[in-house]
Amino acid sequence: MDILIKPLLAVVAAIGFAMVFKVRKEQIWLVGVFAFFGYLVRNIFIGMGLGIELSVLAGALCVGIMADIIGKKTKTQLRILKVPAGIPMIPGSFVFEAIKNLIVFVSSTTPDADKLSNFFYFGGKSVFILAALAFGLTASSVILKKTSS
Repeated sequence: MDILIKPLLAVVAAIGFAMVFKVRKEQIWLVGVFAFFGYLVRNIFIGMGLGIELSVLAGALCVGIMADIIGKKTKTQLRILKVPAGIPMIPGSFVFEAIKNLIVFVSSTTPDADKLSNFFYFGGKSVFILAALAFGLTASSVILKKTSS
């Protein structure tokens, strides 16, 4: 049951961000649907034992492909649909841990190599997750782009 609760919470977050991005009222539900399925795919891939980076990439590809297909039919700017639906997949806990370890390392009187290595570990993980998210959201446009002949 937990596999469905987090995607539903992602829908709430995505709809909130859709309002900030000024998505038209009749398209807000699309952003919620994209966020639900993207987060669901992410959770399924995590459950299969794949890393968080590949899971976010798969979820972002799902969001991107759905937004490309429906956005072209409704003649909507794709970023208006993709970005709010992808934002809930941003790794807040990894960024928090990286910054926390950096603050503890900098503020301590004696250098602690564990805190510094944890900062680089969580910071690197955050960067790769964000890169996977950006790549997944944009790669679908390249994959589905019609070639001009």
